[in-house]
Amino acid sequence: MNKVLFCLPTLFNRPERTIRCAQNLLNQCEKNNIEYQIFVVSNVENELFTEWDSGVSEVKKLVSGLQYSISKALNVTLDKYDSDYFVFLQDDMFFHDDNWIDNCIQLYENKSLNCGVIGSKPHTTDKLYCKPLEDSYVYQLDDVLWADGVMFFSTKLFDEVGVFDESYFGDCESQDFCYKVKKAGYKNYRAHINQTHEALGFDQKVSMAQQQEFSQKVVQSRNLLHSRWDEWQDEVVRNS
Repeated sequence: MNKVLFCLPTLFNRPERTIRCAQNLLNQCEKNNIEYQIFVVSNVENELFTEWDSGVSEVKKLVSGLQYSISKALNVTLDKYDSDYFVFLQDDMFFHDDNWIDNCIQLYENKSLNCGVIGSKPHTTDKLYCKPLEDSYVYQLDDVLWADGVMFFSTKLFDEVGVFDESYFGDCESQDFCYKVKKAGYKNYRAHINQTHEALGFDQKVSMAQQQEFSQKVVQSRNLLHSRWDEWQDEVVRNS
């Protein structure tokens, strides 16, 4: 039986949504043929996160200790559970297909696909590089530069390309990881899974100063990504 580590990074400023996402994932894990552990990871400790108790051993809380760092939140879970697959699920993503986990494993074990990362959310880079697969699979698949929403992949990739880069804050860590995977010779796919993305922006409790700080971090991360990957991305698109 495959073992799967799920990580839900969260600011926990919309606790109802995060708890609902974790519960939905827990329910779906029970319906799939896997062993699993779910980690809900907050960047910093706060009263709401401290008080929340999942009530089940399959859902554990962690604090990464680095504000706005999704990469750090993901990386702190890696030595907490020995698994075959790693899944980064955004806490605002809800899948309506209860079998999506087994289905992703089925896709990953299809050697002809040469899977790197399986994601679910489209991005603007799809206008530059997006190749729909003609063959029939459990989901419609697009060969893309990168995808997230969910990032489903073998933990063996960490040995080949390293962990998530903690130079990024608030953005671009997923894209950077996917680019490293594609550069290593794998293919990244967007799977057309029935889903809802509940993007709501900042909670009213987040101060304007915090919002501005976060926005500055995002700009810095995007500039870093462009400096590292624009030339490579252009070459991949030209040769496609």
